[in-house]
Amino acid sequence: MINNVILESYLNCKYKPHLIISGSQGNKKNYEIMQNEILQKFKSNFKKLILERYGEKSIMDNFQFNNTKRNGIFFAFETNIKGADFDVTLDAIEIKNKSVAPILLIANNKIHKKEKIYLAVQTLILSKLTKINFETARIFYGDELKTLKIKLSSYIKDAGANGLLVGGAS
Repeated sequence: MINNVILESYLNCKYKPHLIISGSQGNKKNYEIMQNEILQKFKSNFKKLILERYGEKSIMDNFQFNNTKRNGIFFAFETNIKGADFDVTLDAIEIKNKSVAPILLIANNKIHKKEKIYLAVQTLILSKLTKINFETARIFYGDELKTLKIKLSSYIKDAGANGLLVGGAS
């Protein structure tokens, strides 16, 4: 079963997912725990920003991908995608005038290529399970909640080069 932890681990170290699956992974270090706490706070701040900017009506609970034909701007948070081989959770999804864009939230002030590949693979899994073709996705990052729109096609190629398009995701 491919999930967020496996995807992210693979991008950091190709051997780590094997350790996780076999139950041989060690304890989390204080730095890892601190990074996770910072990310959770960042996600909370992002949601507050969306509420302030667009109001409570812009938040879609229990989002379904067959319900994207809406005018306006809407957001869904922690959207889970499950299939036979996948159990992936997207940080957020933006529905803007009937167009859907997956969102990755990064607390750091710099975006790395591996994070773009991670989002591309998540989006590819999403495409496979929903039959929706996504050309772009967005990353919100840094102290000032900057945003970057990425074209997914080149990062999907990079994911293939990194061996991430296995198990029916290609």
